[in-house]
This record gives sequence, structure tokens and C-alpha cells, in this order.
Amino acid sequence: MSKKGDDLESLVQYVYQVISDIQYHDIFVQRKALVVGKSGTRHEIDVYYDFVLNGHIHRVLIECKDWKTKVSKDMVMILAEKTDDIPNSIGIIISTNGFQKGASEYAKYKGIELLSNSKLSLLSKSLVARLGILFPDESVQGEPFWTIMEESDGKLTSRYINVGYGAGVDLFLSKKIALEILKCHTKNCVVRGVSRYHLKAIVGFVKIANKNINLFLFDSEEVLSVEPKMIEDYFIND
Repeated sequence: MSKKGDDLESLVQYVYQVISDIQYHDIFVQRKALVVGKSGTRHEIDVYYDFVLNGHIHRVLIECKDWKTKVSKDMVMILAEKTDDIPNSIGIIISTNGFQKGASEYAKYKGIELLSNSKLSLLSKSLVARLGILFPDESVQGEPFWTIMEESDGKLTSRYINVGYGAGVDLFLSKKIALEILKCHTKNCVVRGVSRYHLKAIVGFVKIANKNINLFLFDSEEVLSVEPKMIEDYFIND
């Protein structure tokens, strides 16, 4: 497995662990898991977790492909064989460079979910947007931070807005500061509060993506680029 592949697996593992912690609890998301099928075959899965619902164990098998080429039908067929052998399982393939036409058609036939986008978008759009974990609504108050998010047709998209002070996620110490920045730098965006749950998820994402957090103190001239661990230490683990 290449370093790029490892990075993508770590990202996906983190996202699903955040989803599990908030939605279900007591779920452990594993990387490179070995799962035994009905045939007795041991299958290696890039990212794996299971949970109990209505008395039945449900299993999620996720394959991560950080390739320069599009994923072929053959790779979808391999995962489909694993889901056939592993009881009550669903398959997901995450590709940073898309899928061939045949792969998409076969995946639809076998019920395999295909997700494709950049790594940063995969975090929020492809994985988390469906459950709303990273997307605070207008009722959320900043604890103590606020952020700017893109809006389309009255709904939040997957994008946290960065206004150009450094790669990473922008956090504002007050709603007023965020609203002032919003007027000057962005369109089709809204200010949202960041709760403890949201902050924990954002910090984890930024750590995996090797980015910093741009912390706006009192105005657009007072911006600190800080490592996510600092936010974690002072505002999450305090």
C-alpha cells in the first residue's frame, strides 16, 4: 500500500469513526481488517465496521483507491464477491479519480456505493454530508467559534469557506467577526456556530489533512495560523 493509499484510508477511518461516535456509540472503525466470510475465506478490508440494528449485525466494507487512473469494473466485482461472502454486508468504494463506465453500471447492479472526489471533499461531501455531522444548522451556537460555510439553494454544501489567509479551516472568535468577513470576501455563504461536536470533527479532519486552523481573533488583520492540536488541547480536552 502506498503512502497516498494509507492517507486516504486514515481519512476514511476517521470520518466513519466520528459518524459512529455521534450516531451510534460503541463502534470501532478498523483499518486493514480481516473478516471471515461464509466460505471460511479471510477477506482483507481497507476500512471496516459493524453495528447491531434490530438484533442483527450489519457490516460495512469500504475500499479506498487513491489512484491516478479510474477504478475499473474488475475492482467492483472483487468487492461484490466479498459482500456476497460476508453476511449482512454492504460495500463502498472511495476513489479519488473516479470510475470507469462499466464499474458504475456493475456497482449499481450489485448495490455497491461509489464515492469519488478530492480528499478534502470526500471528508465532508461524500461521507459526512449524508448524515449532517459536520454541518451545523442556524440553531447551533459557537462554543466558542464560528465559521463560514457555502450555501446553495438554501442548503449547506460540503464546503467550509477559506477566505485566503492560509490553507485549512477558518474559525472566528465571534459571530460579528465572521459576519464582517462574510460581507467582504464571499458570496452565497452563511455564518454558522461551531459546537463541541463540530469542533472535534473539524480538528480531526485538519490533522489528517496536514493543514492548520486559521483563527480570527478580533478582525481580519488579527489572524493566527495554529496547529489543530492547540485547538484540541485548549478547547476540546480542557
